[in-house]
Amino acid sequence: MSIQHILTPRFILQQQAAGKQNGRLQAATLFVDISGFTAVTEALMQHGKVGAEALADVMQAIFTPLITAVYERGGFIAGFAGDAFTAIFPGSGKRAKAQAVTAAWQMRQALAAFADHSTSFGTFSFTGRVGVAAGPVNWGILAGGAQRTAYFRGRAVDLCA
Repeated sequence: MSIQHILTPRFILQQQAAGKQNGRLQAATLFVDISGFTAVTEALMQHGKVGAEALADVMQAIFTPLITAVYERGGFIAGFAGDAFTAIFPGSGKRAKAQAVTAAWQMRQALAAFADHSTSFGTFSFTGRVGVAAGPVNWGILAGGAQRTAYFRGRAVDLCA
């Protein structure tokens, strides 16, 4: 998995390569929202560059197992929104749903292990909320000049949040 596939899902790259700009797929969806980043950001940013590096380390430590759970189960990250993200697990059957639920369970375990995280600047508390849904997902690629933006929307995306 390359960073490009995290920032632009492989699904979107494949659709674009096939000349498709929008469509619909059946999928299980997952939304994860982490609480606690505002307090840690405010505290660590008071320490300048060293605090910013500590914050980057904390973010990497929290998000890496969550993102890994998605990709190991055949999903992809549809997008980030602050300290939250939505993942898509393509498929219409029980397998996609099982993959999303298994990833959600892995995430809950990782978040529980990370509830209180110590840094050289103090101990910070984190909690997380994970939701799962399934159904049709509409997707599209919006173009503006040389830039492209992908979107995923629909009832399954709304319900998992």
